[in-house]
Parts: sequence; C-alpha cells; structure tokens
Amino acid sequence: MAEIALCRVDTRLLHGQIVTRWKQQLNLTKCIIVDNELPKNDLLSQIYVSAAPADMKVKIYDEAKAIRIWNKNQFAEGRVLLLLNNIEGCLTLAEGGVDIKAVQLGGLPGAPGRVMVAKSVQVNKEELEVLRKLRDRGIEVYAQMTPENERVGFDAIERKVTQS
Repeated sequence: MAEIALCRVDTRLLHGQIVTRWKQQLNLTKCIIVDNELPKNDLLSQIYVSAAPADMKVKIYDEAKAIRIWNKNQFAEGRVLLLLNNIEGCLTLAEGGVDIKAVQLGGLPGAPGRVMVAKSVQVNKEELEVLRKLRDRGIEVYAQMTPENERVGFDAIERKVTQS
C-alpha cells in the first residue's frame, strides 16, 4: 500500500518547485496527477511525465480512475504526491474512499472573487465551502507554497475569505 505523503492542489500541477523542493523534503517516489481533462491529451500528459526526475514515477488519472485504483490497490507502493489542479477534486476523491489526511493548497492564482490567503494562494467563497467539507471529514486543510513558507491553517483561510 502506498502512503499519500502529500495531497496538493496547484493549478500548475507538476513543475520545478514540486520536483526540487517537495520531492526532496518528503522523499516522494511517485506522483499521481488527478485531472479529468489531462488523460485525454497525450502530448500534454507526456510533457508532465517527462518533467519528473527519473526516480519518480508519474501516473495520470481522471477522478473516477484514481478512485478505482485506490480502492483496488491503494496506488500500489511508494510515497505518493497526489496532485490536483482544483479543490473540488479532493472532495470527490475523499468521498470515493481515497485516504487523504491533509490537503495542501499551493499555486492557486487570482481571479475576480478570489482572496489571497497565503503567498500565491487565492481562494473564493465556493472553494471555501468545499474546504469546510474536507475539514468536516477530519482532513487537515492548509496553504503552503514551499517547505520554507509558513503553513496557513484552515481557520486563517476561512477568516480571510469571509472578511473580504
């Protein structure tokens, strides 16, 4: 059984910061990218696979397949980075039985209605509702761009979004 060492939401998905900082910090051996559109695009999928170091396996699944694979063999083995580009996908996976203990918000860019909750992390009110559901399931929710940045917990995220 694999260990989900980090479940991260980052619109950039697999990129240099993850490969250089989080992989080393957490001794990650496998990256599972969960995105409902990416598996349909072979070229873009290959770009993400090739972005990973040689000692890191990369698998790309849609949400339904990720849930099936988890329920079949818990992603096999290794220390897994579960990587999504949206918060809602984390709730879908958790509801499907994937054992997510914490959700880290990483690069989430600005847009109308979004509030800065941490460096390079912006959340809107609809996403806050999803984060509440994750927290209510006992899943830790926090924002943190890099290992060097301070964690911003759910309560601080909630305060910032509701006060905007």
